[in-house]
Amino acid sequence: MLELNFKRTFFWLFFFYVLSIVYAFSMGGMLPEAIRYVSRVKPAQFMPSFKVATCLITHNNLLLLLQRSADVSQPLTWTTPGGYIDGDEEPQKAILREVREETGLELDEKKLKYHGPLYTCVDGIQYPLHVFDTTLPDLPSKITLSPREHSKHEWVPLEEVKDRPLIKGLKDVLDLEFK
Repeated sequence: MLELNFKRTFFWLFFFYVLSIVYAFSMGGMLPEAIRYVSRVKPAQFMPSFKVATCLITHNNLLLLLQRSADVSQPLTWTTPGGYIDGDEEPQKAILREVREETGLELDEKKLKYHGPLYTCVDGIQYPLHVFDTTLPDLPSKITLSPREHSKHEWVPLEEVKDRPLIKGLKDVLDLEFK
């Protein structure tokens, strides 16, 4: 009798879990927090809520990281410059704008390398992450942060980046981009 109750309970728990995923997909791509991925391959049921671009800016094996302000989501974690792509804005134009807004840097559009989108799901939210990189010949003399978004910046050796508290999903992106 106890075994039958366990099987029945497991069945209903699994049924409601699957039902919640189906419902989440019908609500525009929101998934349970436990489902998280970063992939070069577009999943069959990929329904993004928005688009994002990021840029891996390096100089002599150092990566530019920005620490998020204390009053934004995922406070005090480290990230790379980037942000939302507005409407029908091209990803390359968006990353140039975002880097300028977040750091004051004017990147050379011709030196941006596009890695394509990574299909991303973090905290149940799906979005394509358009990844760029560029290498600066010299360290900039000044980085001007948007204090509303970021509290500080650092040029971090690539082998030490993953030791920082990173924004969710960034470690997966770095694993794919810096193999």
